[in-house]
Amino acid sequence: MTNRRDLIDDALLRPGRLEVQVEIGLPDEAGRVQILEIHTAKMRENNLLAPDVDLADLAVQTKNFTGAEIEGLVRAAQSTAMNRFIQLKNNFEIDPEAVEKILIRREDFYHALEHDIKPAFGPADDNLDLYVANGEW
Repeated sequence: MTNRRDLIDDALLRPGRLEVQVEIGLPDEAGRVQILEIHTAKMRENNLLAPDVDLADLAVQTKNFTGAEIEGLVRAAQSTAMNRFIQLKNNFEIDPEAVEKILIRREDFYHALEHDIKPAFGPADDNLDLYVANGEW
């Protein structure tokens, strides 16, 4: 089973081989907001999500992301937030008060967008104007 039709052998795609093929496209902006709400629900319940995190803005920033990539973004932001409380000296140390202090902030999500998670299906943004000279291709 795969979510990439282009990776399936053409012989398997001939008529009579696979009776049902379901193509699920990328989520739209409203769908991305819902996916972000699902994956940040426990953070909100436990007051771990900073007030500066705007899920609607993140949905705009995650154009061309799959649901799995959005989940990865949330996990990467959590990881970035947790790394603020880990000190590597001679051994591995965690701030004992980290549980009370940890907060996933907007900057954690933007760090994950910049360094960790990229969309597999096209660019994250539509900067076609950069490639168009004088309004022509």
